[in-house]
Amino acid sequence: MNDEDEVFYVKKRGRVIPFGFERDPNDPQMLRSIPLQLKALRQAKAYLVTGQYSYRDVTDWMNRATGRKMSPLYLYKLFNGIIKHKITKVNV
Repeated sequence: MNDEDEVFYVKKRGRVIPFGFERDPNDPQMLRSIPLQLKALRQAKAYLVTGQYSYRDVTDWMNRATGRKMSPLYLYKLFNGIIKHKITKVNV
């Protein structure tokens, strides 16, 4: 297991839970990372950089690979800095 597969926690900052995270069942003010989804986000960026795939193609793949729905518009806004989630790791 490498650092990218490690689960980490962040403080919840709003009502929207960012892709790659879920509520911590023990503390509703904390979010727990989901390594599979974070890995899919990194892979999605790599697919988009090639220019070979559209945002729709990539989100269709991500929805199948992770089981969590994401729209092409959300992915576009996330990768182009329109949506900014402040993620700061917390020691638990």
